[in-house]
Amino acid sequence: MALTVANALVPVFFVMCLGYFAGRRGMIDNRNVAALNVLVLDFALPAALFVATAQTPRQAILEDWRLFLLLAISMLAIFGVSLFLQLKLFKRTLGESSLLALSLALPNYVAVGLPLFANLFGQQSTVTVAVAIVCGNLTMVPLGLVLLETDRGESHPGNTLRRFLAALWRSIRKPLVILPAAGIALSMAGFVLPPLWVRTFGLLGQTTAAVALFLTGLILSSEPLSFDLNIIFAVALKNLAHPLLTFIIASLMNCPTQMVREAVLLTAIPAGFIGVLFGIAYKAKSLEAGSVLLLSSLTSALTLAITILLLPLIR
Repeated sequence: MALTVANALVPVFFVMCLGYFAGRRGMIDNRNVAALNVLVLDFALPAALFVATAQTPRQAILEDWRLFLLLAISMLAIFGVSLFLQLKLFKRTLGESSLLALSLALPNYVAVGLPLFANLFGQQSTVTVAVAIVCGNLTMVPLGLVLLETDRGESHPGNTLRRFLAALWRSIRKPLVILPAAGIALSMAGFVLPPLWVRTFGLLGQTTAAVALFLTGLILSSEPLSFDLNIIFAVALKNLAHPLLTFIIASLMNCPTQMVREAVLLTAIPAGFIGVLFGIAYKAKSLEAGSVLLLSSLTSALTLAITILLLPLIR
């Protein structure tokens, strides 16, 4: 079992550490990562997810609706708890609270989830991570955008539904949603992906995991690390409470054992960097979000290892 854990985690953290090293040494500008971000989120990852979903049997896709619902409920719950505590207990602004809540609720599925699941469950598990990524993009991203735009004061009061629909439309138009959805449609229609398409999209998709991990390391290297009660509580909420809550919800939903294991592991993945990226875009950067991103990633080396060891106990 120790070898299984090492095989799953060592490659992930090794590439992430390389990105961190390159950023800290100034070999790559860790303050300007927009180009790498576009490569991962708009090209490499959508191509990888398109191939994975298009080659997934129709029955497997039909069975994943409960996983989508389970992840959506658990992410929304963590987002809501975090937002409430930041606003009421720690007295942060709506923008700062939204950034931190988004970082906690939406794990780093792209960089950590893809290689982790491939190492543990094989390449066929890519569709599981694809479900998680699409779920996050259709639920958490629009919600975060609405709150950030509200905090910035660009929208008029009383237009909450319009703001949400506009943010949802921007999320749906992204390649990260369109290509996996196209792959699902082809699979449901019984269309067999031509070998040329598989090789073409697959070649681009092969860069996803390594570049995403390297990008995560770069972003982490640019973030200052500070400790206070807020940050420590937030990391505990992400790395410990999130997978535990997911397990409880999955048990109440009577999900299959393998689905419970996958969902718990997905939500045990450390905080995502989308909160930091949104903070830069909206000029509402939160120091807590940066510190939580760094500390959650560091401590996940231990919490993910424990989670992997405990997965066989889930029946």
